[in-house]
Amino acid sequence: IRQQYGLGLDEDDVRLIRCSNCLMCFAVILSCIGICFDWDGEQECIRIVNCIADVTFCCVSGCMTAQVNREIKLREKEAPKREAMER
Repeated sequence: IRQQYGLGLDEDDVRLIRCSNCLMCFAVILSCIGICFDWDGEQECIRIVNCIADVTFCCVSGCMTAQVNREIKLREKEAPKREAMER
């Protein structure tokens, strides 16, 4: 939809996507560190960070889906009505 109609991302969208990406990278790095080093509460810490990263991703994905859905509904209202062709 964004490409088809030439719509861009605003600054807030970019910030949310970057935040989600950073959390995902942090979760991966923490998992790798957890493989190399052992400390008390390691698994719980990794699970919590993974959970936060997953929830953030789902929220950002949901917001993007809602924006696309709103845009589709807006475009459908503005589009000319379809008429059946007679043959």
